[in-house]
Amino acid sequence: MSLPLTIHLAIISWENQDLNAKYISKLLSPYVHQLTVIHSCSLNSSIEEHAPIMGKWIVVSNDLFYGGKFKIALDEHQSDILLIIQADASFSNWPLLINACQNCFSEIPQLGIWASDANHSSWEFNDIRVDNLAEFGPQAVVQADGIVCAFSWETVQYLKSLNYEENRYGWGIDWAAITYAYCHNLKVMMDPSIVINHPEKTGYPKMLAFNQMGSFLEQLSPQQKVMYQLLDNYILMKRNGYALDSEALKKRISYIERIKDQSVQIQMLKNSNSWKITRPLRALSKLFLQK
Repeated sequence: MSLPLTIHLAIISWENQDLNAKYISKLLSPYVHQLTVIHSCSLNSSIEEHAPIMGKWIVVSNDLFYGGKFKIALDEHQSDILLIIQADASFSNWPLLINACQNCFSEIPQLGIWASDANHSSWEFNDIRVDNLAEFGPQAVVQADGIVCAFSWETVQYLKSLNYEENRYGWGIDWAAITYAYCHNLKVMMDPSIVINHPEKTGYPKMLAFNQMGSFLEQLSPQQKVMYQLLDNYILMKRNGYALDSEALKKRISYIERIKDQSVQIQMLKNSNSWKITRPLRALSKLFLQK
């Protein structure tokens, strides 16, 4: 019997969120192998007043936003799983969440990313879930918000290879991890039964964060960039009401299949020994096979 997978809990905290961070860290310390709180505050604050109750407390300047704090969490990581929790998140049963996360990684060896659902997230669950794969339990998804999410050892090693210096606000870290997972046969799962409470407001300029994300994603491999476009378009189609079983998609798939069948038939005739059959089809074959 294998030992349970170890979890490194990294809590991302900032000014006026230290009490929440202390509450979560105290509650979850017995359930994790490693605990790190990365907390930002003003330079006038005393480090002593932010002394940790449990785990390792890293105090940084307010100049450091999510991107820099995430990089510190990666540098500190020494466990099987890296679980990120933002300090302004709340949940009625944090130990249940730890157990669900650990069980999912244990039961699915090829799991690359696990996440909980969350209100006021950028991603609605019905827009990101992959339809018709499971009725209950963790669901396959194409996105996972960074409010509460966990990464496998392999995914963490990839994330460590990226440069976060110009990505102050951290947008795109989720896409980097998800595209890596799907390009390396790793699963991305979300547990919709665990819904995190999270405030709606953000305290930073979204357009600047978006621009920084664009630069950050230039580090993706060509395969990941293609995967990013596919997954992003999938979400866009779901948001516009195009389900996988919709009539529009069925017609498009049927059309593509007919084109493929015609191309195969033309190729077979072209390879035929009968010159009389293949000669009239040369012009038509160019339309399907040479363009």
